[in-house]
Amino acid sequence: MDIYVVLLDYNSDTTDMTLFLHNELKLRGVTIIPMAVTDFHKLQTKNFLVVLSIVKDIQSRQKFNILGKKFLEMAVRNKKLGLIDVTSFSTNEKIRGQTKNYCYQHISLPCELKQITEEITRMIETHKALNAEWIGGKKHFFAPFKDRVRI
Repeated sequence: MDIYVVLLDYNSDTTDMTLFLHNELKLRGVTIIPMAVTDFHKLQTKNFLVVLSIVKDIQSRQKFNILGKKFLEMAVRNKKLGLIDVTSFSTNEKIRGQTKNYCYQHISLPCELKQITEEITRMIETHKALNAEWIGGKKHFFAPFKDRVRI
């Protein structure tokens, strides 16, 4: 199964960073897909998706806030996607509580790109571990209490 990470592109110069992230994540079996913010809300997937948002300036933050109000907040709350928010701004207050569900991670700038790749792989691995199904089937069903004999 291929694992994809969507990198939100805010029309800023991120080619060097994208190349580094692509090379680092390819070693771990993850493919990074740069996607424009305007096209992101059209994306439809049934699988859990990790979204990387790197916000460097105020214009990018405004685009992120618009996208967040429309789509991101609800998708993170419903555990449809995991958001890694790399920014020098404060955390998103509406989805900050989703860190306990491993669906939201805030990383403050400046940071090393190695730290970002580690957070991406950690989020993917924890999601796999939490949603892994036991191959042995369902739990054993016990008879109700009224049918049991008391001694």
